Amino acid sequence: MWPKLSVIIPIYGVENSIEKCAESLFRQTLDNIEYIFVNDCTPDRSIEVLQSVIDRYPNRRNQIRIINLPNNFRQAAARNIGLKQAKGLYVIHCDPDDWVDTTLYEDMYSLASRRDYDIVSCDYMVEYEDNSRNLIRLPSVNTPMDVLCSNRYYIFTLWAHMVKRNIITDNSLEFFSDINCSEDVGFMARVFAVSKTIGHNPSESYYHYIKSEQSITSKLNSPEIIAQRIQCLNLIDNFMASHGLDASRLAMLQRLKRDIKNIYLRKESLERWVKLFPEVCDWECRQPGASLMYKLTYYLSHKIGTWPMQLFLSLSHR
Repeated sequence: MWPKLSVIIPIYGVENSIEKCAESLFRQTLDNIEYIFVNDCTPDRSIEVLQSVIDRYPNRRNQIRIINLPNNFRQAAARNIGLKQAKGLYVIHCDPDDWVDTTLYEDMYSLASRRDYDIVSCDYMVEYEDNSRNLIRLPSVNTPMDVLCSNRYYIFTLWAHMVKRNIITDNSLEFFSDINCSEDVGFMARVFAVSKTIGHNPSESYYHYIKSEQSITSKLNSPEIIAQRIQCLNLIDNFMASHGLDASRLAMLQRLKRDIKNIYLRKESLERWVKLFPEVCDWECRQPGASLMYKLTYYLSHKIGTWPMQLFLSLSHR
């Protein structure tokens, strides 16, 4: 019998957090789960700690696989290896720094199997280092395409979405190689593009995302990470075009491009700003909230040169 769910967990440098993560996974009330831990050649005691937790859950032992990689392949490759090994009817990822409420996967799977959804999403709790927390509820959508076309913020993290494995295999989806930041966006954007149905877990069970200043997502503006984010969006563009989708109509994609583009919205880097994703200009000028002066300046700077934005920024900082 196929597992109901495959959970993929990449392991690298998490000896201080993997115990709590694994405990929460092995305590899940969903019975037939496949756990795939991908040891990305971790240099610390992560696997030793994980093994000690496994020893405390003999009922889960036959459901657990640890894949030991010979070198540090990094996140995208490690996730692809786990994905290729998955046998579950549905697939979800869990980051080893985080943990999940006991009934979360049962709640999500029950909804997915009952309604035959391609995707089921969940709400999540952001846990900060000062012990504060913030509950994030995802907006309700009718179709996966609504996510791509809506101006509303929607999270694309792997751990918030349980995906029918056939959607992945039938469309030959895998993580973009060498994209180790925004790999979740690159993967999930394509999942949403090829999926037909989506549901939202209404229960009060959550994923707990540990917000750490040391995490890679806290370094989004480093040159290496910016380059990967740009490459990822270009690859998404290519995928959408190959599937007959007009990327300019996908607000999600335009917003992500705008966010990266505007990193360079400074007087010393305006040439880079105006050349990066110029197609964002028309979309940005249609968005509510910004002043007419800002929109006019944004537009003119893409049509006649950067001097209008130079002037706008100078006046804004007086």
